[in-house]
Amino acid sequence: MSVFVSVPSMETSIEQTSTTATQYLARAIEAIDLQLGRGYAMEHPQLIAAFMQTCAIDFVAGTLERELSYLANAVAEAIRASA
Repeated sequence: MSVFVSVPSMETSIEQTSTTATQYLARAIEAIDLQLGRGYAMEHPQLIAAFMQTCAIDFVAGTLERELSYLANAVAEAIRASA
């Protein structure tokens, strides 16, 4: 059983990263201002940074969970097939 993983080009990855960061920034400002009042996010950029970092960490954790689950299932399937 062969498993081929498609990896995006460096250019695609850079563009995707920029888009994701832009989305995190907009959501950070919106969420912080919603909770703490209009303009609060811009007055406290450290909260924006912490929010964006939390989003990125959560994204990585979710991606790793999904990929490791896929890998574990593929290994289990290969073991069953060879038994």
